[in-house]
Amino acid sequence: MTGTMLRATSFLSAAAILAACGATPTATISTPAPTTAPAAADNLTGLGATDTAFNANHTYGSLGTIATPGTVYGPCFTRKDDGSKDCMFKAVRHGDGRVLAFSLDFQSDTPLAVAESDVIRQLPRDATYGPLMVQTHCAVWNFMSPTLASLLGTPPIGDKTGMVGVEFDSGPAASDPTVNTYNTNSVTRAIMSTTADLSGTAC
Repeated sequence: MTGTMLRATSFLSAAAILAACGATPTATISTPAPTTAPAAADNLTGLGATDTAFNANHTYGSLGTIATPGTVYGPCFTRKDDGSKDCMFKAVRHGDGRVLAFSLDFQSDTPLAVAESDVIRQLPRDATYGPLMVQTHCAVWNFMSPTLASLLGTPPIGDKTGMVGVEFDSGPAASDPTVNTYNTNSVTRAIMSTTADLSGTAC
């Protein structure tokens, strides 16, 4: 990392992280395995997947009237801290036939390592990652994927960078709900999109 220039050579294999971890993540919730129709020819079922493949491999969730149909997907769960209902995939953004962003929501006792593993499972296997940039209110993790650069690089999307930005946080502060907190032992959300935060200062 030099300034805000993120060099591909500094990235490490995201698939290697999962191989090194060995065991399946032990979080209360994790990304469900595909149980219905297969993915598209590009084999993506997470970020960058076609709407058809994403919908076929995820179940619609419901949070009452607070979400637009098609933006919330399960698994859904009851939060341990306040008993409220939540769903793992929220704010799912569809664009030109593909999924371009979403928020992964976790139980309040989810450690960073488990959240990272679930994030990686949403990316193509050729995704490589840079350093985790920890800020006061969140942590930022950027990825680069030649697969996404190829799939999203042509019009109408036209994003040839293949970059993915991930922002981890631990929910709003008790003293000020407009300000997020960050605790590596209790990550409650990972916002993923095809826009990277190269400086790591967005939060």
